[in-house]
Amino acid sequence: MADIVNMYFEYYYYLDIIDNGLYNCYDLNYMERAQADADRIHAELDFVPGSNILLEKLNGNNHEKQ
Repeated sequence: MADIVNMYFEYYYYLDIIDNGLYNCYDLNYMERAQADADRIHAELDFVPGSNILLEKLNGNNHEKQ
């Protein structure tokens, strides 16, 4: 199973947490879990400012409204 996960994430070099201001993504427990996930896939963890508009566009039917 680990081989499949390693193959899937082989070309993922970064794990970005999108900080949209709704949650405290800098909470120590959250950061430790996120870092553990990044370490598991051998990626660099980073926090970037952003919003959920892109996710809403990708997952919803409101493509033309935003």
